[in-house]
Amino acid sequence: MKSKGFLIIIPLIFILILMTIIMKFSGISPESTLLKAFTDSGAEIISSEITFTGSCIDKLETAAEVKKFYIGICEAIGANKPIIPDIIDNENFVGIELNNGYGNNCNYTLKVLKSKSGSDIDRCYVTLYIVDSSTAPELTNIKARTMDIFTEYGIKPGINTCLTGRYPGRLENSKMNEICTGIFKRTSARKVDGIRENNLISVSAYSKSMRDSVVVGGKDVNLNFAARYNSYEDKTYIWLATPLITTEY
Repeated sequence: MKSKGFLIIIPLIFILILMTIIMKFSGISPESTLLKAFTDSGAEIISSEITFTGSCIDKLETAAEVKKFYIGICEAIGANKPIIPDIIDNENFVGIELNNGYGNNCNYTLKVLKSKSGSDIDRCYVTLYIVDSSTAPELTNIKARTMDIFTEYGIKPGINTCLTGRYPGRLENSKMNEICTGIFKRTSARKVDGIRENNLISVSAYSKSMRDSVVVGGKDVNLNFAARYNSYEDKTYIWLATPLITTEY
């Protein structure tokens, strides 16, 4: 009996390994995986956020270079015009901040800051924060277009993606657990840690399909799920992010 059980387990392990390899090299982005799992949960999507943070040396040193960079980002996104940034000049940094919109219900903030002192005086920091409040966000396309510009300037940004949605009424804890379990199953994720406080459930996990991860409490994490009931609106909100939920919930 034991040998038969062993023979059954071997093919299952092989299938899981093969699926992981296929996910890794098939070109399926973490954003696509995240969005598919979120959509399958049945939640009404109300916003998506994607944040790029990175830095570079020996690039974006002149006003002309900075202008070319932010215009490239704006054109890649399809920004509204005119494109006029605010100048930032304080005791720590000099640079620009650009707040603009594109498409329907989409906005972004771009910051390009250079340190004035210390060991980082030659380093330029870039942050691009995009919010899409449409019901059909194009996270994968947005990421691809902006990454082309970052790559051109030798910037390898960290990327954080977060989806927010809601359900009518109050969901029981058992239903929240069911939704969370379903999302983790669709993303091949395993639970790392979790908390439950009154109307809140928050769970962190790790999934090979999400690729990059961060270390939290000595453990790799790249998927974060949270759900909370809002009594004022009588709706249950959920958040799903890779690697972490950075918005307040």
